[in-house]
Amino acid sequence: MVKAGVIRLAQVKGIFVIPIYATADRAWYFKSWDRFMLPKPFARVTLRYGEMLDLTLKAGEEDFERQRARLQEIMLPGLHTF
Repeated sequence: MVKAGVIRLAQVKGIFVIPIYATADRAWYFKSWDRFMLPKPFARVTLRYGEMLDLTLKAGEEDFERQRARLQEIMLPGLHTF
């Protein structure tokens, strides 16, 4: 689930959010909420960048939830589950 703080910060500061995805051919994966990955020595790491998202401040809470759901919808397919 996308954290609300990222969207609030982008809204307040008027900055764009760029989704970034990282994968490694060999890595340790931690049993945490975010499945933290630590690449093993000499692993090949690949970074992918998504399109910039404009999450500027909108009118109300409904807009906030809509933006959070949109960001989650964009980022979830890029995540790998092991």
